[in-house]
Amino acid sequence: MRALFFCLLLLPAVSLYSQFEKYQDGYLVLVTGDTIRGQLSWKKNSTPSDKVSFKKHELDHPQVYTWALIAEILDKDKEQQMMVVTVKRNLEYISEDDFTIMLKDSTAEGPVPLRPLYRGKKLSLYTLYDKSPFFFVYDGNQVKQLAQKYRYLTSNERMFDYERGRRFHITDEFKGVLAAYYDFSDDRKMRYLLANTLFEDRSMKVLISKMDSKMW
Repeated sequence: MRALFFCLLLLPAVSLYSQFEKYQDGYLVLVTGDTIRGQLSWKKNSTPSDKVSFKKHELDHPQVYTWALIAEILDKDKEQQMMVVTVKRNLEYISEDDFTIMLKDSTAEGPVPLRPLYRGKKLSLYTLYDKSPFFFVYDGNQVKQLAQKYRYLTSNERMFDYERGRRFHITDEFKGVLAAYYDFSDDRKMRYLLANTLFEDRSMKVLISKMDSKMW
């Protein structure tokens, strides 16, 4: 019984350890242009302050790289796993605990690690999880953030919005950004899809993949 209790206590620790220490074969592409083959470990939802652990051989002592030193991470088949870009981004997000608007009107500029959600011929979708999910689009030349902006409802708005119980108003700025890549005005189905796209992985991926398939 004591052994079983000890194993149950150990399981979360083992899970946490594997989350950060599981290595996979691949390539580390540095901003200097150098590409190094070896084994890499990083958090799936890495923030700009996280680091990448790298070792050339299994028994080597790992080296630690900041994301600012890295251009890309590729898997053993040279498929992109992470891309690092320097971009100015909006930091606003909604707290999941009390639905407060956090970091209102705040921005930051610097290297960020982006994870690919969809890689297309013309458009690709990337995500960064930094206290909340953020999305970015890449057209082969430039990375742009697909942002949402938030503001609290005024007293009058709250009065007329009582039944819906909203605390804040959302502006889907990302829809204006995407309109620069595709003319939604001439495509009723795509216009409907854009209007009903949610700010989450699956919905954004569907929209970007549809746009990409229609672009020449």
